[in-house]
Amino acid sequence: MQAWMRTRRIAAIPLICLMAIALSSCAGLWPSRGGRIVPDREATLLFEKKQCTADYQYYYSGAELYPHALIGIRKDVRLEDGTLWKKIAMTPERCKDMVEHMQTRALGLGMFPHGFVIQDEQGRRIGVWYSILTATTPVSMIDDRTAVIHTPPVDTYMRYEREQL
Repeated sequence: MQAWMRTRRIAAIPLICLMAIALSSCAGLWPSRGGRIVPDREATLLFEKKQCTADYQYYYSGAELYPHALIGIRKDVRLEDGTLWKKIAMTPERCKDMVEHMQTRALGLGMFPHGFVIQDEQGRRIGVWYSILTATTPVSMIDDRTAVIHTPPVDTYMRYEREQL
């Protein structure tokens, strides 16, 4: 019986070490280059007024007609090339069409798109995001001027359409 207990204690040591590492990284003991996406009324109004400003380079995820998300990244910040975002030359007409189609698709599911601010690890604004609430994703910074922003899941709208059936 005692040998069994000792074996359990030895087996628990790696698990305890992993938990300590995870907790210490959450506590900020190890540096993180993580940014975040924060809901923002001003960003929501920007998109609701269909005002995609020239301050940003725009990208979308999903189909151009019904994007899962639309983002604008400051022109002095580079979006990492390995992402699935599609770069778009934004015009006032294209901005209006994309936002209206996103609103139509979301409203059809009983949802509303929202605006967000994309921040770096220091809380500085590096861009704007527009999507339904559940489409936001992690942000990480490779350096002060290079961001990695994952695209929303490919089933961003489809999972809600399935629920309505």
